[in-house]
Amino acid sequence: MGVDEMCNFYMMFYRDANVPDPFPYGAYCPHNENPRVVAAEYPVEGTTLLPSHPEWEHVAHQATNPFGVIEKVALKKLGEHKFGQISSIAFDSTGNLAIFHRGTKVWNQYTFDYNNQLTDKSPVSEPAIIIAKENGDNLEFVEAIGNDLFYMPHGIFIDEDNYYYTTDVGTHQVIKWKYSNGQLAAALTLGERFVPGSDSQHFCKPAGVAVSKKDGSVFVADGYCNNRILHFSKSGKLIAEFGHASTAAGREVSRLSLGAFQLPHDISLDEENERIYVADRENARVQIFDFDHKPVSEIRNGQFFGNVYSVHYCPAHGLFFIPGLATDEVKEINVFVVPPGSKTFQYAFRPKSTEFSRPHIVRAKGNSIYVGEIDDSGGVLWKFDYLQDPSMKDHSLMSDGTESDEESAMSSTMSKASTTQGTMVVTMIVIMAFAMGIMYFMRRHRVAINSRTPTTLLDRAVSWRAAL
Repeated sequence: MGVDEMCNFYMMFYRDANVPDPFPYGAYCPHNENPRVVAAEYPVEGTTLLPSHPEWEHVAHQATNPFGVIEKVALKKLGEHKFGQISSIAFDSTGNLAIFHRGTKVWNQYTFDYNNQLTDKSPVSEPAIIIAKENGDNLEFVEAIGNDLFYMPHGIFIDEDNYYYTTDVGTHQVIKWKYSNGQLAAALTLGERFVPGSDSQHFCKPAGVAVSKKDGSVFVADGYCNNRILHFSKSGKLIAEFGHASTAAGREVSRLSLGAFQLPHDISLDEENERIYVADRENARVQIFDFDHKPVSEIRNGQFFGNVYSVHYCPAHGLFFIPGLATDEVKEINVFVVPPGSKTFQYAFRPKSTEFSRPHIVRAKGNSIYVGEIDDSGGVLWKFDYLQDPSMKDHSLMSDGTESDEESAMSSTMSKASTTQGTMVVTMIVIMAFAMGIMYFMRRHRVAINSRTPTTLLDRAVSWRAAL
């Protein structure tokens, strides 16, 4: 090495992603004021070769097997049906995918007037809901429903009984539909048709909807005008309203207040942990509420995303959320993932074939992840698969979140082995107890004999002579 060349020393370390970054602006040591001390105390491990570890090398060789989130397909149509702007996605009770799109309708600057009224009050003539089922890496068309029912589709949810819930920003309504024989019939209607409002009987461009599995209650993100969340009973009675608009002054402070919204755009429930996740779109964060409607925390990082359009909780893999637009500061659009038990995102992914254009919705079930886009030229439906690291097979899940047959068989075998082992232990304990009982009896019997009979040859001889 020449005298003018630089020798850099790099250190890699890991930290808990849930704690603050100890070096938010990077870390480096620009000067070495004590070279002799550094040279003397430099760890010898840094200048010697590591010993060979065949077992570790075997694991390392598994890196050639793909794992992580893998792009599978990007679709612009299913069957003969070309996608319009894909506003939402849901899974029905059989695991099929429902794609909610706008057909030939496009939401642009001319769609609404200054009073939030639709300028074109004709419905979407095409089937607005396309049903598909998974077929390997691809999707297979099942049927198309919902002609002439929707005006500007936005959110969709399907409950355990296969009722469809939709939000329509055009009519300012949330409707529960009964699905039967390819037809949708309104079972419950919230809001007044084409009448925007901010009281408990009206919405103004309602965006997202989610339904509780426990009690059938309905959560609505009434976002575009009202900046609030409404919680209704299964029968449509208002239970609670929470959230309020964030002020311009509030958005300028370094930390936004919790509970303040600037367009709550999507909503998802984690009922096991009693958490409500809201995509606070223009505040560029996910807000987290408990089931008492109290704000708990947020997920926000302007370094990686400048808005949040959609959020979805998946029990198998945690929380997914996605921005809808790139910004001057953040050019790339990624899906971010908060694993179960974590407080912030720990990894992200995006397509490799091309970049996201206008993602609007993200939904996940089991090991399948879907993203729907709303590009003006037509919608795009992305499918990604979560592939597990082969070295982590002991944690493998099937697409429905249950254990694989192999894992189930292993668990059964282990259970049987455990039962057999337990039986053997009990048997040995009984035998040992019986043996100890016999030993105790013999010892008592010997003591009794010894108390009557001399125990040594000399004693017995003396005793014999005395007897003579």
